[in-house]
Amino acid sequence: APPTAHVAGLYAFVFALVGYLAGRGVGNRVVTVVLCVLLAPLLAAAVSGLLSDPRVTVTTLTQQVPVTVACTLVVAPVVVWLASRGTRERYAL
Repeated sequence: APPTAHVAGLYAFVFALVGYLAGRGVGNRVVTVVLCVLLAPLLAAAVSGLLSDPRVTVTTLTQQVPVTVACTLVVAPVVVWLASRGTRERYAL
């Protein structure tokens, strides 16, 4: 939060926006997850760039962001499956 541009505040802002989109549901579950996974690192890089963070460079955008997106897309189905296990009825009458 201002007046500091601390990393925790930046990520809290990004996670709040992505969480809002995830909660609203953009389409079906798969579309929502893919959109949030793609949007989160790009939004974090954009906000960091607006704050003139020296760690945001073209190399960061071309090398680290695609790796982050790929790893998250691999792990996301497992997390969504685990998170949705508790919401289904186990015993139908």
